[in-house]
Amino acid sequence: KEKSWVVGVQDGKQSKAYDWNALKKSMLINDTIGNEPIVLVLLSDQKSFFAFRRPGPETFVMRNDSLVAASAAYALRDLFVTNKLERLNANQVFWHTWRTFHPNTTRFDGTSK
Repeated sequence: KEKSWVVGVQDGKQSKAYDWNALKKSMLINDTIGNEPIVLVLLSDQKSFFAFRRPGPETFVMRNDSLVAASAAYALRDLFVTNKLERLNANQVFWHTWRTFHPNTTRFDGTSK
């Protein structure tokens, strides 16, 4: 809907919108923007969210305060100091606003990749 909240994620010239309620339900979304693997995570406060470029096709799960994959774990509190995962621009806005400023954006279809 036009006034639905989304989290818009920008990766270079490509962007994608994620439904806020879907993110609240899942807390973590592994996806791709274009061909780039990303992860979008909502913290337990249900307000703070972050998007990162995943280092490869491996997907993450959330355990306590860490993003965990088969080959590595990243404590969220350390990611902002160490920059081990590249942070992407992510903003919470109304769908109609995001679409206006990102006319070529895609929408997350609910299927993690």
